[in-house]
Amino acid sequence: MNVFCHINEFEVPGFGLLGSTLRLSRKLSLWSPSPWLMMRSQSEGASLIGPSEMLTLIEREYIVIMGRTDWLTDKASRSSSE
Repeated sequence: MNVFCHINEFEVPGFGLLGSTLRLSRKLSLWSPSPWLMMRSQSEGASLIGPSEMLTLIEREYIVIMGRTDWLTDKASRSSSE
């Protein structure tokens, strides 16, 4: 089963469920995960997955990141839509 998730909507607890979600899915697609929420979740002990672990999971093709190109590549675009 493939899973798609707007992970940021679940905030810190959502990132805490990444491990379980990965076990349930063949490939996990995440919509624009927030590095800030990911780091916060890891620092609070809610998740073992931080930015470096996320990159490894992406490289191994367990996780696919989805999002708008301008949101992912242009900081000014992200700032204007907040």
